[in-house]
Amino acid sequence: ILKPYALASTGESAGRPRVNDGDVGLDVKYGVGSGLTWDTTINTDFAQVEADEQQINLSRFSLFFPEKRDFFLENSGTFSFGVGSRGSQNSANLVPFFSRRIGLSTTGTPIPIVGGARVSGQLNRYDVGVLAMKTERLGSTAANSYMVGRVKRNLMPNSFVGAIVTDRESPVAGDYNRVYGPDLHLQLYDRIEIDSFVLRSDTPGKASKNLARSLTTAWRDDELTVAAEYNAVQSNFNPEVGFVRRGDMSQYSADASWNPQLKRSDAIRNLKFSHGFDYFTNAATGRLETRTHEAITGVQFENNGSVNFTVNETFDRLNTPFAIRSNLSIPIGDYTYRRYTASVNSGNNRRYGVSGNVNWGEFWNGDNTGYTAAVGMRPNYHINLDLSYSRNEVTLPNGSFTTGLIGARFLYGFSPRAFFNAFLQYNADTHQVSQNLRFNFTHHPLSDLYVVYNDRRDTVTGQLLERAVILKLTNLFNF
Repeated sequence: ILKPYALASTGESAGRPRVNDGDVGLDVKYGVGSGLTWDTTINTDFAQVEADEQQINLSRFSLFFPEKRDFFLENSGTFSFGVGSRGSQNSANLVPFFSRRIGLSTTGTPIPIVGGARVSGQLNRYDVGVLAMKTERLGSTAANSYMVGRVKRNLMPNSFVGAIVTDRESPVAGDYNRVYGPDLHLQLYDRIEIDSFVLRSDTPGKASKNLARSLTTAWRDDELTVAAEYNAVQSNFNPEVGFVRRGDMSQYSADASWNPQLKRSDAIRNLKFSHGFDYFTNAATGRLETRTHEAITGVQFENNGSVNFTVNETFDRLNTPFAIRSNLSIPIGDYTYRRYTASVNSGNNRRYGVSGNVNWGEFWNGDNTGYTAAVGMRPNYHINLDLSYSRNEVTLPNGSFTTGLIGARFLYGFSPRAFFNAFLQYNADTHQVSQNLRFNFTHHPLSDLYVVYNDRRDTVTGQLLERAVILKLTNLFNF
């Protein structure tokens, strides 16, 4: 299968003149035997991909933005590591391969991709994935070559042993990074689960304390779950093609959840009672840094709706000031605070759905009240509309601030072959409004015409920060 594309664009940004551009590229897909697929991409482009959803970060740690680019999403499960059969990479503290490291800067700015190749699929009882990509130089960021290899041996139903290796290298002497190690997932008697991994990173100048490891055990049945977990990330562990939310730490966690089913009720599926704790220490000194206790009680309905109430108590030790805003910091010290959250989800509804929560209580040495709400409307098979809103009102002894995010997604299907998508966001923190408008027409099966308009403005000054119009045409040739 050959799928070339042609692209034309025009764009401008604050302080820079308009730039007109064009490009071409090619994707190739070929079946290697009965279980493996070989994909090649040349001069890779993702102009039609939806913009990232903005997030507000009130923590000390990095945010996780999900991958949205088609080439990396396809067969991405082959490269997942250390999360077993039930885990989610979005919630994991450590992901050794995070595809957004390829072709995107830390701020989300695209870095041109020269091309790459991927072989993935099944070979007898093995799941195999090999990915190689090359990016161009952009400003002070050197050109880079990436390689990721993943293999899993299926041992029995729902169990496997595997390994991963990632590699990044640039033409600059001594500029490289590698991560490698094995993982294991066992599911015994349909109830007992064991997950474990060990990883090592090789980075020039970081020759010791460069390991990460994890062990999780759990008992799960229809009503009772009991789990315990240990994670450690040493101070020099450095996965440059991966993601670490919190490094230089050891974590001890345990949780138990009892979900009694109400079989005589037509509306309620089960009740929920759970309690968990997390205990974080410094990896080198063993000194306590964070301790959390969380208790949840709630109701799960037959339509997947739910009502929950959560109490969370946190102890945090700051060894350095934490800049929660550019002009506002939390000073060094020990902090204990308790927070409450009430949440509701209306569940599956063919036309309308509502979810949201309110959380309140102490926050570091002050207080915070937060709200989130989301509404989904599907009045007919042509229209999908999703609205979201979040707000935080933070009061601290040395200052106060308010954050706000508003988002709207709109999809209109003119026909099974023509769609219009709009994604609008307003960030009260940055006083910016952005819009990502996309029209997609499938002129032949798996062959598309895209018209994309991106716009970002400052709502205080009214200044245009960036604008782009992109026309992209793809066509599939099947031999």
